[in-house]
Amino acid sequence: MARVKDPVSFIKYAENYLAELKRKGKMGTHNKTNATLLKLKIYLNNADLSFDELDLIFLKAYERYLRETLHNCTNTIHGNLKIF
Repeated sequence: MARVKDPVSFIKYAENYLAELKRKGKMGTHNKTNATLLKLKIYLNNADLSFDELDLIFLKAYERYLRETLHNCTNTIHGNLKIF
């Protein structure tokens, strides 16, 4: 019987990336990425997000949330989506 791999968590990956940025002293990048991740966690209601779930449908829905709920402008939305 083949073993099914657990889905890889995007949130855990991003948190590890943040820790690495902090360790390297890249605080500007850390702070911007952290703010972006916090918005994503609020959108997800603190649920986990796997890489498998990061598809066009999810990204379009998240973009709509940033634009319509948070009233972010196009440049802010672009900056937030760059982490994906």
